[in-house]
Amino acid sequence: MKLQVRRPLPWLIALLCVILMPLATQAQEKSLVWDRFDVDIFVNEDGTFDVAEHQRIRFTDGEFTFGYRDIPIRYFSYIDNWAVTDSSGNRYDLVNGGSSPYTFTVDDNGGDYVIRWYFPPMRNDTETYTLSYRVHGGLRYYDGGDQVWWK
Repeated sequence: MKLQVRRPLPWLIALLCVILMPLATQAQEKSLVWDRFDVDIFVNEDGTFDVAEHQRIRFTDGEFTFGYRDIPIRYFSYIDNWAVTDSSGNRYDLVNGGSSPYTFTVDDNGGDYVIRWYFPPMRNDTETYTLSYRVHGGLRYYDGGDQVWWK
């Protein structure tokens, strides 16, 4: 007669996975709300224009350490004079990489400028971030009047 030994360990591991999976999912959930997203545009005499995007973000669930903005590279030549600030008075430093608080990066991936700014962990709080930059070659000149289109 053959004795069959049952091994409860695999069943116990499977049961623990089923029980703990919702907790892991809940821990990963994040949500935020853009309370405001305002844009100021100032057209310069040389045909460039300065943009200041003010994003008031309410972090409602989870912990956040960075924000980002993608700007499609269309209908203008290039962008420079990048700056990021927040309503707490911090000026962020432009860096070539990393994710230290109060720094930001700008990458040209060929189709978009990808801007990421990093801040200390935010949870259940609200902050306003201002992304500023200068657009070159973005004005449209017509006989009937000139136009600025920006999204």
